[in-house]
Formats: sequence, C-alpha cells, structure tokens
Amino acid sequence: MSLWMSPYGTVAFHFSGSKEAELSKVWIRALNALAYTPRGQIAISEEEAERFAKQNPDVI
Repeated sequence: MSLWMSPYGTVAFHFSGSKEAELSKVWIRALNALAYTPRGQIAISEEEAERFAKQNPDVI
C-alpha cells in the first residue's frame, strides 16, 4: 500500500500517557532523507534509521 501526502499537509504526532515523548533526531533526519529518494517516504524503525545514518553519514 502506498499513500501520497501533499507537501502542504501537516503531520502531527500524538502520544498518550504522562511521560513526555522524545523524538530521535537521527530518526527524523533519516525519514526526511528517505523522502527525497525515488522510492519516496517509507516507514522505518529507529534501529533502521541508525543503520541508515551509519551507511549515509553525509546525508544525516
């Protein structure tokens, strides 16, 4: 399944619970870098983002 999202759309994260969530900067940067590839945006885990960052240090 694929989903096209307009670059003008807004994406928001909602978390439940009382603990404040902290987003991984490496994960966000990897997601952003992957969005600009021919494959487009794909969902990856934080572990996959860490591997991507190590393999592509110039992109992150």
